[in-house]
Amino acid sequence: MIDIRVGKSVRRVILLTRDKSGVVTPATLYRKKQRKKKKGSPGLKQIGKALQTSGKAQQAFTDTLMKRHKRSNRKRKDGWLRDLGQNVFKASGKSYRKMMKDSGM
Repeated sequence: MIDIRVGKSVRRVILLTRDKSGVVTPATLYRKKQRKKKKGSPGLKQIGKALQTSGKAQQAFTDTLMKRHKRSNRKRKDGWLRDLGQNVFKASGKSYRKMMKDSGM
């Protein structure tokens, strides 16, 4: 194969050849590689990631709080009310750890 050096603006090099019957056939000698298009604006990518991280942390808070709420209710009468402060504190800690882990800190 022939090593072709072309400028940056050249997209492709095509050699047109004629066979014995007189039909012109194209042969591609060089084709520039196309870049993948990026989806989304660069500034919005960081905001989207922050929203996603926040949503996951809130979900972890809610899941943990509901799990502990049900457990407290099973243990004793009005247990959810007695353990409310402790349950919220533990759920918020889990939410904070989830947010720090997902944000890369």
